[in-house]
Amino acid sequence: MDQRNKLTKALIKNTHNPTLAWHLFKRILSIPTSSSSISSRSILRSIPIITHILIRAKMISQIDHLQQLLLQQPQEVSHVSLIALIRILAKSGLSDLAFSQFQSFRSQVPANPPQFISIIWFLSPLFVKIRWIPFRGCRFEDAREVFDKMGVKGCRPNEFSFGILVRGYCRAGLSMRALELLDGMGSFGVQPNKVIYNTLISSFCREGRNDEAERLVERMREDGLFPDVVTFNSRISALCSAGKILEASRIFRDMQIDEELGLLGQISQHSI
Repeated sequence: MDQRNKLTKALIKNTHNPTLAWHLFKRILSIPTSSSSISSRSILRSIPIITHILIRAKMISQIDHLQQLLLQQPQEVSHVSLIALIRILAKSGLSDLAFSQFQSFRSQVPANPPQFISIIWFLSPLFVKIRWIPFRGCRFEDAREVFDKMGVKGCRPNEFSFGILVRGYCRAGLSMRALELLDGMGSFGVQPNKVIYNTLISSFCREGRNDEAERLVERMREDGLFPDVVTFNSRISALCSAGKILEASRIFRDMQIDEELGLLGQISQHSI
């Protein structure tokens, strides 16, 4: 059996002994890296394990050292490993440490950013808590700072980058800030998708701003996107809550007509 694989198994068995686990992990990284995909998988498999161990043991200096060790690995291993490390720190509530490590990582690879992922994705747990519920403790300024620097770092924002911020602002009740982002997407050459529109429409409906929601529905259609069940349900629910039953009935009939004409949009299969 590959020596690195054996050490990884030993690491798993010693999760309650952080000092020994840290020693084993450093042994794993000290083994010369071969071209074997098995060796790379062993390293990648061990990253979440040792990160959670160090977090539980509050071994902050070792976490900083971990980043330096990972930067010394081949790029195909180091980038993925550092992404995992930063995400785990953010999800564990160590937002300051996660942001610090993110900035350090970006300074180390300014000329070769990871293009396979939106930079804002790194820090989405800082902006919104895990799985977006419940929304609290977000860091708008840090998230927006990362977003604004994406172009400078060689990674253009896409619809998912915008979507993360839009959803974060909407969850915090800052729908107008989210609308500003929607308005600015064109300058980046990015078209809003149905998820972004539905997020904003639902937010305006929850706030009782039905006129703004209806204007967004029309704008959505102008962009060639057909409202789906999510769009209609948000509007119908908001109008019923406001006691506007006749208007809700009208929108329900519109949904039925769209369905009969084959214009009812399919529910998007991706999420933000």
